[in-house]
Amino acid sequence: MKEIAEVSDKLLNIQKKDGGFDIGYDFNFGFEHKKGESTSPELYAVTVLNVSYDILVEYSEYSELSKKIKKSIVAAVNWIKIHSRLKHEGSSEWVIPYGPYSTNKTMVYNGVSFAAGALGPSIRFFNESEKEILINIYDGFCLYLLNSLTSGKHGDFWFYNDQERTDLSTLKREKIDYYHQAQQLEVHCIAEQYQSNQNQNEIIKRSWKILSFMAVKYNGRVPYTNSDIYFRGHYHLWGLASIASALSTCKKFVSIEEHPAITNALFNVANFITEKAWSGEFFHAVLDKNEKPLTELPFMPRSDAWVVASLSKVVADSAKFDETMLEKVITSYESIKKCDFSGPENHSVDFKKKLVINLYKFKNGR
Repeated sequence: MKEIAEVSDKLLNIQKKDGGFDIGYDFNFGFEHKKGESTSPELYAVTVLNVSYDILVEYSEYSELSKKIKKSIVAAVNWIKIHSRLKHEGSSEWVIPYGPYSTNKTMVYNGVSFAAGALGPSIRFFNESEKEILINIYDGFCLYLLNSLTSGKHGDFWFYNDQERTDLSTLKREKIDYYHQAQQLEVHCIAEQYQSNQNQNEIIKRSWKILSFMAVKYNGRVPYTNSDIYFRGHYHLWGLASIASALSTCKKFVSIEEHPAITNALFNVANFITEKAWSGEFFHAVLDKNEKPLTELPFMPRSDAWVVASLSKVVADSAKFDETMLEKVITSYESIKKCDFSGPENHSVDFKKKLVINLYKFKNGR
């Protein structure tokens, strides 16, 4: 309880004045995001705060913190409401930009999923007239995301980029990001438990199969994307681990006959991570194609936080887990805590990356 309260308080303290959340560093998503700008993917914090609220509100010693969490959630939902819009005039589909202070374009699908994941659990905190507006937006998010799914031989998927973008090559437009799809699936499963939606239920039933297939086909070594041109075919642990927790969470919404296959798939991922990425104190953030850690990278608590959260779900999923998995999760968590839940991040844009991005923009008239 103390740990939940401590981490929740940290989230409250980093919420921006506009009600949104910021990833904490500069990066490029087609437009350069400036550190300090709220973005739609960081709305995952709102989903987490809802889960935290449900735990803490039951205890009188955390009543004040619970009130602060509720206030934070309401502020974040207002941010969503301000920046959401109909996809087209007359449409029933709603979207939200990935980075609304940089562009009003949707850019990628995962930002809309994270907004839906935040909105679903939060609607309960509003009065009836406000709920009507928010449910309309929420339903519109789900409709947009369902219509954006592409059917594949081994399961449905989202392309990473919004397919209506005209600024991308065919190669970039057809990029599939399995790691983000896992995180999208998980937040939809969480939201569905609070605010059920028929389209969202359909999203869950259609989007888990490809992740399970990949986890079995590659024995847990699920690639980041559908091409090694991205990330050199490396395994990034924050995203790979998300596949395990997403599959664990979606079991509530699939038939009981599917559970053994899903459990097998998620343990393939979890076992690969605990066997290949463990340093003795934390999980290495990236493994190369030969399954070797990129040891030149420093300890990255953001990456480990995803792994700890995901493997914790795996441990709770069944009695099948190895005791050493739990020991590694606890040790890793202690490492994250020692550095106050913060540290370097390999996706951030340093001076050299900024220079390359700006030269590219200049060359292409952007």
